[in-house]
Amino acid sequence: MQTIGGQKMLFSELTNSRLWKMSGRLKDAGPELFTLKDRHNHHYILSPTYEEVASDLLSLNPPISYKHFPLKVYQISSKFRDEMKPRYGLMRGREFLMKDMYSFDIDETSAKDTYNEICTSYDKIFDRIGIDYVKG
Repeated sequence: MQTIGGQKMLFSELTNSRLWKMSGRLKDAGPELFTLKDRHNHHYILSPTYEEVASDLLSLNPPISYKHFPLKVYQISSKFRDEMKPRYGLMRGREFLMKDMYSFDIDETSAKDTYNEICTSYDKIFDRIGIDYVKG
């Protein structure tokens, strides 16, 4: 991911629920979110994904010139989901390791170009290590 300009990050696995409320996804997320309160009665989420955190990080910085876009950040970290029927293995675990990447683009065309660039990067990785794959 670094070869295509991705910046490796590590976000906190414990996310303030305020970010999820602001995005509107807290009410839509349902019971698969692990939630908790601290001693001060602040609500937190064990993150299943980090779109809100990545967007918040970008919003906290001074305005960024269009010349610096697209911005691509990624991380490999634990994610959490309170699955109804958790299983050990690759699917439906309550805690799992996942690589995710978020891009911030100036327009839809740029976003599509970034998406294709990331897909091509994965093609190269899978081809290099000899893994058969199917594009969805």
